Amino acid sequence: MFAVVSCTAIPDHVRGYLTRFFSEVSVGLYVGIVTPVVLENLWERIEQTIVEGSFTLIYSSHEMEQGFVVKSFGQQSRSIVDIDGLLLAIRMPMEEEILEVESEMVSNSPESNFA
Repeated sequence: MFAVVSCTAIPDHVRGYLTRFFSEVSVGLYVGIVTPVVLENLWERIEQTIVEGSFTLIYSSHEMEQGFVVKSFGQQSRSIVDIDGLLLAIRMPMEEEILEVESEMVSNSPESNFA
């Protein structure tokens, strides 16, 4: 099955393990054709060794409507949500954006007009 791996801040030994099965086409971006057993072993190794950084695995799957599965581990800027078999990426708002929206809500509230 075809697979794509995107990773940041992973240990060198994990990078070495990835290069056994994948081609690194850009820094932290790996592509290749691997067996389901290799993907399963890779995911187990990632869950055991990654302390910081992020790891995203995308691989082909005929069981999904879109034809692929997305798995991620570590700190991500987006969260993957499955809605009726459709995988969507949701961007998590940054703390500054949350504070800005909250302050706008307070300044636009009816109570603030009476102050």
